[in-house]
Amino acid sequence: FGSIFAVTYLGQGVGNSLVQTKILISGLWGIFYYKEINGTKTITMWFMSAIIAVLAIIWLSLERLFAASGGENGNSHRLLEMTFDL
Repeated sequence: FGSIFAVTYLGQGVGNSLVQTKILISGLWGIFYYKEINGTKTITMWFMSAIIAVLAIIWLSLERLFAASGGENGNSHRLLEMTFDL
């Protein structure tokens, strides 16, 4: 139910990405509460993957903001500037 509102108000890229963060929450529960994942290397790899997923969500959000501000193909370097200004 909440995913319908997220996609409606935030758009497909951002809304669906935020809805899919439920996988990250489930993974954190599995690591810390249920102890389903063992081994430092495995947990480290999981966190590296989670960081990449979160960065992709942020990048999609910035791309949407860039498109909403009237960005055109010739100004795509502004998206990179906005990304690294965080």
